[in-house]
Amino acid sequence: MTRRGRRITQSWKRSLAESKRAVRLSVFVLVLFASLTGILSYQFFVGGVVLEVGQVCRQDIRAPKSITYESKILTAQARDQATAAVSDVYNYDRAIADRQVAQASATCKRLTDLRQDDELPVEQQLRLVESWENLTLATSVISDILTVTDVTWYPAVTETVRLTGAVMNQRIRPYSLSEVKSQIPQYVDKSAGFTVMQTRIITSLVPNFIVPNENFDPATTAAARRAARDSVKPVYNTIEQGEIIVRDGEVVTDQVIEELTALDLLQTGVNWPQVGAAALLVALLVTMLAAYMAYFHPALLDTNRHLVLLGLVLLVNAAAAELALPQHIVWAYILYVFPFAAVPMLVAVLLDAQLALFVSVFNGALVGFIANGSLEMATLAALGGAVAVLPVRQARRLNRFVWAGLAAAGVSFAATLVFRVPTRDYGLSTVLALGLASLVSGVLAAILSMGSFYILGSLFDITTTLRLLELANADQPLLKRLLLEAPGTYNHSLLVSNLAERAAEQIGADALLARVGGYYHDIGKVERPYFFVENQAPGQNVHDQLDSITSAKIIIGHVIDGLDLARRHRLPQRIQDFIGQHHGLSLVTYFYRQACNASPTGVVDAAPYRYPGPRPRSREAAIVMLADGAESMVRASQEHAPEDIDRLVNNIINKRLTEGELDESDLTLRDLTRIRHAFVDVLQGMFHPRIEYPKLLRPTLTDGVIVEGEWVESPHQINQEIATEE
Repeated sequence: MTRRGRRITQSWKRSLAESKRAVRLSVFVLVLFASLTGILSYQFFVGGVVLEVGQVCRQDIRAPKSITYESKILTAQARDQATAAVSDVYNYDRAIADRQVAQASATCKRLTDLRQDDELPVEQQLRLVESWENLTLATSVISDILTVTDVTWYPAVTETVRLTGAVMNQRIRPYSLSEVKSQIPQYVDKSAGFTVMQTRIITSLVPNFIVPNENFDPATTAAARRAARDSVKPVYNTIEQGEIIVRDGEVVTDQVIEELTALDLLQTGVNWPQVGAAALLVALLVTMLAAYMAYFHPALLDTNRHLVLLGLVLLVNAAAAELALPQHIVWAYILYVFPFAAVPMLVAVLLDAQLALFVSVFNGALVGFIANGSLEMATLAALGGAVAVLPVRQARRLNRFVWAGLAAAGVSFAATLVFRVPTRDYGLSTVLALGLASLVSGVLAAILSMGSFYILGSLFDITTTLRLLELANADQPLLKRLLLEAPGTYNHSLLVSNLAERAAEQIGADALLARVGGYYHDIGKVERPYFFVENQAPGQNVHDQLDSITSAKIIIGHVIDGLDLARRHRLPQRIQDFIGQHHGLSLVTYFYRQACNASPTGVVDAAPYRYPGPRPRSREAAIVMLADGAESMVRASQEHAPEDIDRLVNNIINKRLTEGELDESDLTLRDLTRIRHAFVDVLQGMFHPRIEYPKLLRPTLTDGVIVEGEWVESPHQINQEIATEE
């Protein structure tokens, strides 16, 4: 296939893959939205509604009794008014004025130096000034600056620096910056007698150095507003018996609903506003999740199992929270026992750590809504889940789950204390109860995630870091068999894995996955090891007795045999991909040429001599393909000088690139350059040339003085130390 044909095919495959991703994502969004909305709305389906906010009342409703109750609505209104009465607080920073004056002086000096550069044409000087950062001038002004006489320029420089300082000594807030800049011409020293051109230069330069020097202080402002808000005491509302709560024809307000609820007059039912709120919240969260995956983790959309796994853990978590969080009658602190961090930990281990951080925020929003809009619960769920992701993001030992659970417990405990301080509810008994509840929550999260990720990983064929470490163990049955039955292939696989791991580290790919893929990529050779050159004794090649097509089928068969072995031993699909893709669609060139030479026409169908593929579809698989070819080529070569190794590695990479074998791997040319350097570094260490020692002088001494001697090769008995250090 020509290069143009490969590009067309690649473009078509890319479009098809994007279409499939879009379909999967759409189905995922719809199913997740419907399911989560149903779960969050369950508590609101409890009967019919008498009145809703915004509805027109059709009768007068009077209070059947007198009551006084704490009105949250009136209290909130009073607190909002107190908060709104507090003005924004700004802080003046004198250092900003000094800095801007210095910048003005430095810029003028640069312009002065440029004016004095007689070797650079004015046109180039003008373009150079236009490219300067933090300096915006009209082209005509720049031209004036570069061409005016020194008599005109230097007074303008002095006034620019002075005027910058004068303006910056004022208090400038961000919203008044434009107004201050517009008034700059008024501050020019009229007594100095500046010409029109000088004034134009000054008023064009100075605005570039005027910035706000009063910064909004959000902390102080928030503290002042918080203090004003906290100073407002709860507002109590009194309703007298017989008082009309709402009249016929009036629109029902929040205040009316609150009064009817306090009087136990509001009958509950399907709370459609709450259902709508749940649907809106879910729509926002699911849309953000879908956008996040589409832009930052599109690979998750390549297979259904990843989406099913993510949706499953989110739905199970939401259902558990819906059932558990509102039920806190027996023990008030039962809320804090819920294992909020379990789902982010599972997502981090099974899918992606960055996605898990987003899921922790997603989970926090759901928990806050389920817990009746509790900011406290939303915060501790989000923070506890996020901090638990960090220890398990590359978990290589089970104790990382324990540390993650303890970290989540500590952060959750701290978050709960933060929300207790404003209400002064932080007595010893409260702190101990919260600490115990947080610890139980963290331990439960660790246990649930630790127990679930093995089951879910196997069920959804997710290759976790711990699974890769297990596969990398030399006691694995397939690796032991490879060592015993095909030791040459085993050593080759070790070298390939080392090359692949180093290259993957250099380009930011999954180094552990590349290493394990290198271990197993040639596992199929264990079925017929004697047909492969690395397992043959010198001078013995069974292919000398076979025809070309038979030899090619045997060589190609190691991929098919390897996939069969991998399935029988239940290797993860990502490891199977290395076996099937490490030769891509390449040709068994030696036997194909042999067949062409033996053919009367010199032409033979290449299909039987081509590997079944597919081509590498991941960066790690492509790295193993290149490592396999590079190691084999360098090992077969007798030239192991650094420049020879570099040339051989470069040849194999260029060959795979021009053949189109890397088209589906997402490797960039920069990646290939880094891979080549990594391969060369490792291979030079493996195949370094022997040192040729110089000849030694065998002296003849007379009275301790050399009178004659001859240069000889260094025999072992003469230079035993050097020989033992080789």
